[in-house]
Amino acid sequence: MASFRVARRLWWGCSRRFVSTDLVPKLSTAEIAQMRNKLFAKEKERQLSLYPRIEKIEVKYVGKSHPGTIFVMNKGLSTPYTCAMHLSEWHCKKSVLALVDGKIWEMYRPFTQSCEIQFLTFKDEDPEEVNKAYWRSCAMILGCVLEQAFKDEYLVTLVRAPEVP
Repeated sequence: MASFRVARRLWWGCSRRFVSTDLVPKLSTAEIAQMRNKLFAKEKERQLSLYPRIEKIEVKYVGKSHPGTIFVMNKGLSTPYTCAMHLSEWHCKKSVLALVDGKIWEMYRPFTQSCEIQFLTFKDEDPEEVNKAYWRSCAMILGCVLEQAFKDEYLVTLVRAPEVP
């Protein structure tokens, strides 16, 4: 019982020491709400500046199946392969290149603006650009293999790197 009294006196003494005084003026509820709103707005601005907004673009598909399909894609992030995924698995597996506004475009190069897209495969009527891309890829792979295979025994350098579309 005596230990309880001692503990209570210690607690009571401590609690009186740390009681706040009215030296600081008290804020009204409206002022507190205004301070919270300012703090929230400041933190919101900070977080929005960390992750800028992603601009949206429209990509119109002009191929044989599903012509006129319009995709809303992310500028600088979405690629022709992303559009192919929205169409079908066949488009993903068979497409080698894309025609973006009439220009040859790799399947994993991001879009830079709104455009029209068509997918190119080896089975097209005129697969010339697809064949060129295939042989350029083969030449680059062969050059890399030769450089690594001969290492220091023979100096192997590519005379001309094929231009990638």
